[in-house]
Amino acid sequence: MKKNRIIGFVLFIVLIALLYLLISDTITFEWLKMQADQLRSWTRMHYVLVVCLYLIVFFFSSIFFLPLNTLLLISAGFLFGFWPGFLWAQVGFCFGSLFSMLLVRYLIGSWIQKKYNHKLESLNQKIEANGAPYLLFIQLLPITPTPLLNMSVGFTTISWWTFLWTTFAGTAIGNGLYVYAGKFLHQLESTKDILSWPLFIIFCVMALLALIPFLFSRYMVN
Repeated sequence: MKKNRIIGFVLFIVLIALLYLLISDTITFEWLKMQADQLRSWTRMHYVLVVCLYLIVFFFSSIFFLPLNTLLLISAGFLFGFWPGFLWAQVGFCFGSLFSMLLVRYLIGSWIQKKYNHKLESLNQKIEANGAPYLLFIQLLPITPTPLLNMSVGFTTISWWTFLWTTFAGTAIGNGLYVYAGKFLHQLESTKDILSWPLFIIFCVMALLALIPFLFSRYMVN
């Protein structure tokens, strides 16, 4: 059973690599701009179907760590408008991230916890006590690699609910920014036009502010 899970995890990584190579040069920002009007027309005619397809693509993009999240966020604003687009984007992103985390936990995370339970006991206790503030802090940082975070949490004992709500809260502003930018898709030259240095600094400050309750409680205890 242990060997099967390890083999499954390795095959999962290989599949991710193959999908990444296949998609990274095919579905690009330039491709999205070229297909934008056709996609919008199709959305108007088949709104419910497009929403369902959008959620499925976002779900699998998060599970397999594909380089599509930024394009999916931008396309949500262009196709659905800001508030509906933000809702669908967050649902797809958060539940896709949750499932990818649970998949890693099932394939190899639970095995690592059992094998090194004694060595990880102290770390697990700290994670259970302070996991939410740390996760919220990391999610707010604009440089956090989502796939790496999902895999890392899969190796811990953080509850699925804590992971889900911190993912939603921590990514809401950043994802919302990309969804809003999608309303002006034809005016954008690249995705780099969206996140400027002032916004980057603001996100970092917000991430630090998220740690204040945790730091204050530690100070009061000491």
